[in-house]
Amino acid sequence: LLKTGRSSFDFGGSIGPKPATGVAGEEPSYRYDLTSDGSTLAPSESPEPALIFLARIAGVYQPQSRKLVAEQIAVRSSGSGEVLGTSTVEFVDGKAPGINLALSVHDMPVSHVKQLWPWFSARNARLWVLNNLFGGRVVDANLQFQVVPDRLGNGVPLSADEVF
Repeated sequence: LLKTGRSSFDFGGSIGPKPATGVAGEEPSYRYDLTSDGSTLAPSESPEPALIFLARIAGVYQPQSRKLVAEQIAVRSSGSGEVLGTSTVEFVDGKAPGINLALSVHDMPVSHVKQLWPWFSARNARLWVLNNLFGGRVVDANLQFQVVPDRLGNGVPLSADEVF
């Protein structure tokens, strides 16, 4: 169990060496598959009630290339609302990591989307949405975040080519 602020994340699952497939040039890696059947997300900036959600994240860590790959990200809130996605985090010595993230939102209440919006993505737009949008549903939406190593935290706002 990990707690931060008003949020708590309770994940269980497995982590271990990924069996070799015999494909030429395959990098040795570790696989992981983590699930949660009751984590709570409640960002301190949000006026919405805490969101209890189900989640699964599965993928591999490639130690030679220093990449953490989430081949499957799935989050389900009450009812039919869901977020599906993939991600790769590239670690580089002495630099902020590079992040590629693609998420799709399907039929989710606006209040749930507000809770799930990453604090590091489009901060001003996020704060405006948190304080000004109430009610309704997000039928279909997509978010892509493509940031090279050493780009995050350099004081320059992310461009439309990096978050779209």
